[in-house]
Amino acid sequence: MCQILHITDLHIAHPEGDNEHLREAFFDEYLGTLVSRIEPHLTGNLDALIVTGDFVDKGKVSNFFHARKVLDFVIQKLRINPSKVAVCIGNHDIERTKEQGGDLSGAREKFRSFAAEFSNGSYTDQIDRAALIRMNSKLWCLMIDATLGSGGEDHPGTLEHTEADLLMGWIKKIPTDAVLIIGTHYPVHSYMGHGAPFDEDDPLWSKRHLWHQGEILAGRIRQLRERPQVMWLCGDIHKSVNISHNNQRFMATGRLGTMTGGADSQVRRQARLIQVVRPSAADAKLLQYVPMGHSSQPHLGSWIIVPEEFTNLLTNDPAVPHPPTPKKTRGQKVSKPLSTDLIAPGGDDLSKPDRNLEVGSVAPVRRPATTVPQEKLQVIEMNLQEELLRTIRESHLYHFGRFDTSETEVSLAWIPIGPLLNEGSILSSTINSMAKWLRRQIQCDDVATVESSVLLGMGCWGAVLASQLSVLTGIRNLCLAERGGGQHYVEAETLTSDLFGELRECQTFVLVSDVVATGLSLGRLHKKICVGIEGAKNARWLALSVLCDEAQNRSTDTSFLETHGTACKVLRMPILSADALPDESILPPIISFR
Repeated sequence: MCQILHITDLHIAHPEGDNEHLREAFFDEYLGTLVSRIEPHLTGNLDALIVTGDFVDKGKVSNFFHARKVLDFVIQKLRINPSKVAVCIGNHDIERTKEQGGDLSGAREKFRSFAAEFSNGSYTDQIDRAALIRMNSKLWCLMIDATLGSGGEDHPGTLEHTEADLLMGWIKKIPTDAVLIIGTHYPVHSYMGHGAPFDEDDPLWSKRHLWHQGEILAGRIRQLRERPQVMWLCGDIHKSVNISHNNQRFMATGRLGTMTGGADSQVRRQARLIQVVRPSAADAKLLQYVPMGHSSQPHLGSWIIVPEEFTNLLTNDPAVPHPPTPKKTRGQKVSKPLSTDLIAPGGDDLSKPDRNLEVGSVAPVRRPATTVPQEKLQVIEMNLQEELLRTIRESHLYHFGRFDTSETEVSLAWIPIGPLLNEGSILSSTINSMAKWLRRQIQCDDVATVESSVLLGMGCWGAVLASQLSVLTGIRNLCLAERGGGQHYVEAETLTSDLFGELRECQTFVLVSDVVATGLSLGRLHKKICVGIEGAKNARWLALSVLCDEAQNRSTDTSFLETHGTACKVLRMPILSADALPDESILPPIISFR
């Protein structure tokens, strides 16, 4: 097994100050709790610590001295030899004035002196662009300078064909049974920019944060089919990404440092533990620092392991984040599932050979197949999901009992949406995250597209969310009642001939709801509209919800949905057939929507 810790973006600005986690007076407490969280998951010592740039903030190269102290602390606590630490440069680690004056070597002098104190000083091969490092016979690291050739501008640099040729020559010499880690500050895969937490409305975002020329190298590596495990580790975008594509794994980890209390205070600090259990399988655990309170602050918080969505881009299948470990009874052996186990929508087994299981993924968790086709469910924002789970836990909002959702099905869980959304800034965060997700699905800057789309707010909270989303996106909204067949609502909230007239020219329908349990309301509303409007079956159908249990085998066919974005999909809300429970005279429902 190879074990690798990835951290990035320390952004050390004022080591002697009081407003960043990595400051002199606090970094030992901050990182000490991280080490304590990591240690129980280690089998022996780490094989490598990979750090992908932005050690200092805004070219303050005098702070490399403090960055070394920070890394030394982690090295000592996790018993890592400095020769097992590999680093690459970030755009903040360059003396920008020297770079703009054409002194490329001088602009990187302080970083290279810093890097030489680690494994970069004992490289196998090196050019200005990159260093190849042999950690051991089974683990190699290629650390690349993705800033070179930027001309001093704050965006990724170039990659000459001659440089790519040389790097490919190095890679071809690496034993094919070895793991290859490629470290770059800027992400190289275009998918990695989706949902980035800053500059998201900047039309030049991709140019400033994605090293598109690095994809040339990734494309050439793809042709080396005999290489079983290639991992790209990146930083810069301050968010987590974990995808597999064309026999390679692309992972970005959120920032470890930066000042606190700013506009981006909800962007979490992160680290990632990667354990390669065999040549074609790796388990990645995402660790996240959760501050006390709703905003980032510089002195109180704790590290936790959080669920993370892993996607195989060949099949576009999301993974189940951190399946629970089965309880062990006396005399029984239990195997622990890995966090990147793949489940296809509908419960299909991706381990079967004919599904082209991607290199870098592992055998799936077994789950009973759903009885009807289901939509593709995706989390709209991982940080929001974490915040919802924490609020539900700390405010004791999860209620267990009998809640009748239809004539035939019963939910064993209930979460009051009002208290949940009214907690702190959750409502505004949910609306903003939903709006960002919608903009990725619908071209909101095109008038014709917006005018042919409609948000259908289902029930009270669905209507609240839809109306706010309408303000942010320009898409019109309607309030419709469908829960319980609409029998508990006024006529203005039900489908009438006037409403059918408004919907007749729509080409995109977005169903907005608070909780999706059985999917019955979604399916029933879809059916009514398709019966009343010719051609509605051929329109795009999307859904947005606050809560939707991904593990739920919903009895209603919701495959008409192109995609379903939800703020939280990992909270378990079991649904049973009503005849699986005692008669209501023995176990009466707490709430009923029949």
